Amino acid sequence: MNFFDLFKKSNSLLDIESEENFAFIFHKRMEQLDYLKNKDKNVGVLSRVSIFLYNIISRISLQKSNSKKIDYVLYSGTKNQYDSLFGSFSALIKHSSVLSVLDGRWLKSSNKNEKYIKFTPMIVVVSFFLFVYRSPSLYKRLKGEGLSYSINLYFDRFCSVYYYLPFFLDLLTTAKPKFVLMSNDHSPANRSLLFVAKSLGIRTVYMQHASVSNLFPKLEFDYSFLDGVNAYEIYKEIELTEKTENLVSFSDKYIFLTGQKKNVIKNNIRRVNFEQGCGVGFSHLDSNDFIIKVIESLLGVFAQCYIRLHPSHPIESIDFIRNNFNNNNSVMFRAGKDELLKDFLEPVSVFFGSGTSLHLEVALSGVRCFYIENAGIKNNDYYGYERTGLVIPINIDDITLAHFLDFGLEQNESEMRAIKKYSATYNTEWFGHEGELVGSILKDIEDSLSMNVPLSIDYMHKDSNSNVWSV
Repeated sequence: MNFFDLFKKSNSLLDIESEENFAFIFHKRMEQLDYLKNKDKNVGVLSRVSIFLYNIISRISLQKSNSKKIDYVLYSGTKNQYDSLFGSFSALIKHSSVLSVLDGRWLKSSNKNEKYIKFTPMIVVVSFFLFVYRSPSLYKRLKGEGLSYSINLYFDRFCSVYYYLPFFLDLLTTAKPKFVLMSNDHSPANRSLLFVAKSLGIRTVYMQHASVSNLFPKLEFDYSFLDGVNAYEIYKEIELTEKTENLVSFSDKYIFLTGQKKNVIKNNIRRVNFEQGCGVGFSHLDSNDFIIKVIESLLGVFAQCYIRLHPSHPIESIDFIRNNFNNNNSVMFRAGKDELLKDFLEPVSVFFGSGTSLHLEVALSGVRCFYIENAGIKNNDYYGYERTGLVIPINIDDITLAHFLDFGLEQNESEMRAIKKYSATYNTEWFGHEGELVGSILKDIEDSLSMNVPLSIDYMHKDSNSNVWSV
């Protein structure tokens, strides 16, 4: 694809799906997600434009773009997304040609089937032309809607489609994959890949990588691999409330409930006692005072506290919290970015957390979860864990030995049923093998399409009234 065709195609996609739709969260959900406004650095449209330009220049490469045909293209924008796709990547590569596209340097890889996003000179030039041609009207539209936070904090995210669209157009036009896979449905990069694939007639696959909420966009994929019935019900609710046109009608979508995709090890012989210690997880929204108070309360009950702070928690806050427990050998801080969850949970008998998505992965590992509400945060039960009974709510003032002796530290049947709603493979033969399950289903889909026959999967159960399949 030459410069003029690439610019014309990218621009036409933006005429159909505006920059606002690509940057869905930063346009439509700013008011509901207060934490998106909690920034004190790089504020202002000029700062955001500088970041946009840096993101282009820092990725310039003189290497030629991919020229091979590929069966599957996978995209990961974060390590979290990569972890969710890795099992399927490993299963697919056994029988198909696969290219895993990585965005950023969070993973050091020399695998020939993995490549980092790099921009050829042509993509760079197209990006600049799109920015000059389209960003002034984008700025005026956002200004006209009174979205000053979106402009001052995230204008670069809106503009990122000016380089993601030509990059994915160039890649997919050359690679001509049968399927593209991604594990996020609301970031500008993922939505760019989605709409580019749709425009080229390539089938799209979504693999849920974390708990979902009703603030997400509609499911707009041909095939969606959701963790469980809870995610399905949320997306069904979104379908009923969103008024925009959908690319694929909900009843025509293929939806597979295939369990949580990250590598979780269930420990069925866990020794549960107070001497062993507790695990504690926090959201990046939690204040220093709240975190310190929780840790101090738990130290009155448990012999050891293992603390896992959110990866995006400010460095200065982490240092401040650590300094409060410098001389206390009962408090251990663990690095969430570098340590596998199963290693973090090894010495842990029970888990405490605020509004963190860690609750689900911990519960899947067989550890009982207690939810400590942070009164200073709006929409505390963001993932619905308390509402569905996955976690046990507890007041920070009730963290006493007597309280836990009444509750016990073992998961009960009610909690296990709640876990099953979030991860359909829980306590089945597929638990821990979700990547293989997804790989097998995709192979069956590919075979049914090539033979032009209805999809049949003998190891899945299909709902009689829809295209929803479950284990």
